[in-house]
Amino acid sequence: VTLLTNSEVIEIDCDGAVIKKKDGSTEKISGDTIITAFGQQSDTTLPDAIRQKYNTKTTVIGDAEKVSRAAHAIRTGFYAAMAVE
Repeated sequence: VTLLTNSEVIEIDCDGAVIKKKDGSTEKISGDTIITAFGQQSDTTLPDAIRQKYNTKTTVIGDAEKVSRAAHAIRTGFYAAMAVE
């Protein structure tokens, strides 16, 4: 098993994968099985805009609040729903 961090998958085909390294160079990785783990980032642009206009009525939940596990999103969604008047 070879772990490649700070790399971006450009292409996957029947021979393996092409990756783009942090320095911008590309490399073909041969293999018959490829396992990927893609990182996540919250995009808070829309929730922030809504929060500016309706601050007291806005609750951001799930990955829009912060990237986490599904259980956290479900829990925050439940508490937000229970707080609706």
